[in-house]
Amino acid sequence: MSSYGLYLAASGAAAHTKQLEVLSNNMSNVNTVGFKPQFGILMAQPSEAILQGEDYLGSESINDTSGGLFLHETVTDFSPKGIRMTGNPTDLAILGPGFFEVQTEDGQTALTRAGNFMINANNQLVTQQNYPVLSEDKTPITIDPAGGPIHVATDGFIRQGNIELGKLQIVNTDSPADLRREGENLFIPLAPTLPVENATIQSGKLELSGINPTEQMLGIIETTRAVEANVKMIQNQDQLMGDLISRVLR
Repeated sequence: MSSYGLYLAASGAAAHTKQLEVLSNNMSNVNTVGFKPQFGILMAQPSEAILQGEDYLGSESINDTSGGLFLHETVTDFSPKGIRMTGNPTDLAILGPGFFEVQTEDGQTALTRAGNFMINANNQLVTQQNYPVLSEDKTPITIDPAGGPIHVATDGFIRQGNIELGKLQIVNTDSPADLRREGENLFIPLAPTLPVENATIQSGKLELSGINPTEQMLGIIETTRAVEANVKMIQNQDQLMGDLISRVLR
């Protein structure tokens, strides 16, 4: 019975440690433009006997007990967040649903809400990682260095004077589950994307990070205490096991 308690405490410590990693990553991106936070879903695991098919949930037997906690999945919160003014014409924010399309180094198409774009040495509109921002025809948007200031209209068309450079490609998916978090504030679509009709773009503005620092700190404190409690339980179970073995040997 003591070894089973040790197993339960260890599974709880492992689950809460993974939860702590998710919260810490959120907290480290509190100032990241357009960052979408994650949260972990903890679930109770059935006992080993039930998992092996030797019993069933609701049997009310000794096997019908918890098998400990595990981190079932991490979910991304894609809800829209606040906007801040920057005045920089290459800073862009999407009002409502949708993502900018960019092209990664390996030629893969990725999605992002981070619109803090810049113009690189090749006169292309790119992300902070130098990934080209794509237009509706799936090609990078090139800026004429001698063409004067650029203007991004609310419908996504980019112009320099009377010259039209292209229209930003804004897309979305049917479900958040169709997006895989890739790092660098990017998401990889796992299903076909669809253009967002009547998407609204605001130039000179950026979407804020979706992190609420107070909520994240409270979550980190609570989860840290849960890890410490499970570690304490492991130590207690280990001591009980040691005392039992000593008594048997005597």
